[in-house]
Amino acid sequence: MKTFKYKKWLCKWDKKEQTYVLFTPEEMEQPAWFRYPEFECATAEQCKEFIDSY
Repeated sequence: MKTFKYKKWLCKWDKKEQTYVLFTPEEMEQPAWFRYPEFECATAEQCKEFIDSY
């Protein structure tokens, strides 16, 4: 699984770093060049766990 959305969060796969970069729903309202990631994860499961505990 690569880039996906979960509970309105964007979990974007970064090919260069080989990690997922997480953006909150609020960040997704910003233009792409103006967004700041909330967290980074190694796996899709870690992304979902982080979002569920946020």
